[in-house]
Amino acid sequence: MAETYRTINTRFWSDGLIRKLNALDRYLFLYLLTNEHVSWCGIYELDLSMMAFECGIDKEDLQKTMLPRLEPKIIYNDGWVFIKNFPRYHTGGINAEKGRKAAFDDLPDRIKAKIKAILGKTEAKNNPLEGVPPSASASASAFTSTSNTTAPKTSPFVWENYLKGMDDNPRLDLQLISYYFQRRRLRFDSKAEVEIAIRRHLRAAKDVSKFGKNKVFKVMDECDQLEKQKGIKWTLETCIKLLTK
Repeated sequence: MAETYRTINTRFWSDGLIRKLNALDRYLFLYLLTNEHVSWCGIYELDLSMMAFECGIDKEDLQKTMLPRLEPKIIYNDGWVFIKNFPRYHTGGINAEKGRKAAFDDLPDRIKAKIKAILGKTEAKNNPLEGVPPSASASASAFTSTSNTTAPKTSPFVWENYLKGMDDNPRLDLQLISYYFQRRRLRFDSKAEVEIAIRRHLRAAKDVSKFGKNKVFKVMDECDQLEKQKGIKWTLETCIKLLTK
């Protein structure tokens, strides 16, 4: 059998859920992303006994405690693994997208129906910012756009609601980006626009978040004063310079 190699996006480790998991749960998450049974679309059949054998983890622990902790990112149901937003973790180009589409089309109809039901329940929670997409290509979803289905209706983009979602997110870097947007009076007209802006500021936000909210808010006040006095437009990178001078 030919060997298969997969590339995991390095931002896996900064994902909101991953950071909350203990070491063993992270190991299980990585196993479910990289084992030899994984399909291109991240939906595949895997017997619980096989999972326990390959992971070296007790079957009962998997079923009762560990797998439930991975939800809603990974759902195990009726002997099938469903990795939500699978393209976010595995990098790839056009060929990867074609592979995901083909793999989804090959799934049994009953599994497709289950996936659509699962997506309907989880998307209703409307928390799109947990684990920001690491690349533009990762935003495509092989699970909701197939040739024989009607495109789902989407709610209109409301900037204020999106900001609230960022404010409520447990990730401090996203909270600080939201606060920066509000301080700078920035507005965006679509989810695509704001996700580009988030990616633009994410690295700086991760760095400033290490100083804590109070210090960051204080240095933002200093930035506002500098702008008033000298007309210097500031960014989160400016905050880093002031925090580390």
